[in-house]
Amino acid sequence: MVSYKSSEYVQDSDSDSDTDNQFEPPKNFHKVSNSASTPFPIASTVSNKEIWLIKAPKGFPINDLKSLPVSFTSTSINNGPAPVKVKGQSFQINEELLVEDATENRKYSILVNTKKNSSFIPLESQNIARFYNVRETVKIPKIDLEKVVIPRVDVEKVEDLRMRHFPTGY
Repeated sequence: MVSYKSSEYVQDSDSDSDTDNQFEPPKNFHKVSNSASTPFPIASTVSNKEIWLIKAPKGFPINDLKSLPVSFTSTSINNGPAPVKVKGQSFQINEELLVEDATENRKYSILVNTKKNSSFIPLESQNIARFYNVRETVKIPKIDLEKVVIPRVDVEKVEDLRMRHFPTGY
């Protein structure tokens, strides 16, 4: 028999195909209960309306948002619509105009609750028409650099020192 240097060695029976991997949901996964949701009337309400996707930060009170400020002249995020005050915090809502590509739009799907067996199915007849991002804005106060910056104090020079190394990177 062959002697191994270590007591641990890999054999054919130790392959990964024999082990069963269990599904683990993502860290922030919350299970949706089917009984709490009401069936979505697909044909009657969706046919003549647009569906918008609003991405909001965690804890954002969507119920307190009464309207969406839209800017038709904004060229960047900083040049967008004026911030909106919601519960003492300032938020800016921008429309994503970069999602005009149809392939980018396909990665999002709308799940609706069915009447038959309380399961969710994708709604393929309707696409998401607009995408909005809600982000918190923080006002940074003006800083007077002359008051904040501490003037530099030079190190005291010692006489009769000889330079043995010249710092070439300076």
